[in-house]
Amino acid sequence: KAAKRLMNLDRFYTAAVFRDPIEHLASHLCWVKYIGADSKSEFFKSHQRDIQKLALQIQSVDFSKPVELKEFLNSTNPTMNNLFDNCQLRYLLSEELQGRVGYDELLMAKRTLDEIDVIGVTEHLDSFVARVGELMKISYPESTPNRNAQGNRFGLDVLNGDTIRAMLPFTQF
Repeated sequence: KAAKRLMNLDRFYTAAVFRDPIEHLASHLCWVKYIGADSKSEFFKSHQRDIQKLALQIQSVDFSKPVELKEFLNSTNPTMNNLFDNCQLRYLLSEELQGRVGYDELLMAKRTLDEIDVIGVTEHLDSFVARVGELMKISYPESTPNRNAQGNRFGLDVLNGDTIRAMLPFTQF
C-alpha cells in the first residue's frame, strides 16, 4: 500500500510471498534472540535501542519451555507487537499499527491481497517464481534457493503442540 502512494503501479505486476505463520514468528523470535547474544558486538549496537532492549530481554527466555515463551509473548510491549503479533498481516496494512491486530485489520489486509497479482508461499516458492516468470514472459530458474540465514533455533520446536499453542494468538490472523 505504501508503494502505491509513492508511485503509479499500474504498469507493474505486484507479488507477495508468505511463510507459514508459526515458522515466520519463530524466525522473528530467534532473530531477536540472536541480536542480543553478544551485547558488546557491533552487530548488536547497529540495531535501534528498542530492538536492543528487546534482544536483551529475550535472552532470559528458554524457548524450549512453552510456558516461558507464552509469558514472554503475552507481556505488553509496542516493539513486540510490531515484530511478533501477526507480523505478516501487518505487512499488508497501509499504516503502522501500534496495538494488537484484530478483525478490522484482517479485513484491511484482505483488501490489500485482492490488489496483488501473484501470491505465493515459501513452501511452494518454485511454482511462485515460475508464475511470476510466466506473467513477465521471462525464463526462470529450475529451482529457487530457499533457506533462512539465521539457522539457530535456540531450542524453539515448532512441532511441539504446547509451543504452537503459545504462538497461536500471535499468528491467528
